[in-house]
Amino acid sequence: MEVHTHSHTTRNKWTHYLWEFLMLFLAVFCGFLAEYKLEQTIERHREKEYIISMIEDLKADTANINTHANLRIDRRRRMDSLSYFLNQPDYLSHTALLYYYARWVPRATYFYSTEGTMQQLKNAGGMRLITNKSAMKAIIAYDAQLKLVQTQNYSLEQDRLTGFQNLMVMIFKGNVLDEMYGDSLISKPTGNPGLISNEKRLIDQLASQLHSVKSLNNRNTYFENKLKLLAITTIEILKKEYHLPADRRTPLEE
Repeated sequence: MEVHTHSHTTRNKWTHYLWEFLMLFLAVFCGFLAEYKLEQTIERHREKEYIISMIEDLKADTANINTHANLRIDRRRRMDSLSYFLNQPDYLSHTALLYYYARWVPRATYFYSTEGTMQQLKNAGGMRLITNKSAMKAIIAYDAQLKLVQTQNYSLEQDRLTGFQNLMVMIFKGNVLDEMYGDSLISKPTGNPGLISNEKRLIDQLASQLHSVKSLNNRNTYFENKLKLLAITTIEILKKEYHLPADRRTPLEE
């Protein structure tokens, strides 16, 4: 019986290993590309979520500024009334009104932003997710204007109010002021209550300090309105750059 021997072909080992290396390299590289693509997709999804959340915060800011503006208008009217009576020759005949309107002045009202999304972007490193330059520029500009309003402008207004209150304690009796206040409401005192001092010099100083408070009230109203317009512009930029549905309307459009 014949035994057939199998012929063996000589294998080129280095080309074989090179081929295996290339296949392994391609597999790892393709896996890396797939993972990178997936990560990019997730980050773009997160970016859009942040933008939508930012738009909602900006909408809340515009609504809050509108409400806040009405409070400032009411406060300005009361300060105008106080200024009128302080400058009357017979101001001592209207002390009940002096008490009433003066008591309202220190009740300053300040706008506070809805900053949840902005804080997340800053604290969690989310700012790096905002890849659109126009969107990033708009967000940074709004944040800078917001900080200007809430720090420098409000601080200056509070300083003027402190000066006004320092004069108040030299003119108005504490027991009368205390009787006027109850359950967060201020009521006009009855009769014609007396003053600690009716010296014209102090009254003029109070009127002068009141003018400073009114001026800053008007100034901050202007900057808050400017902030509102910037918020609306930022919303429009974000909607445009991220192709958000047209039905995402700003408070100004509603």
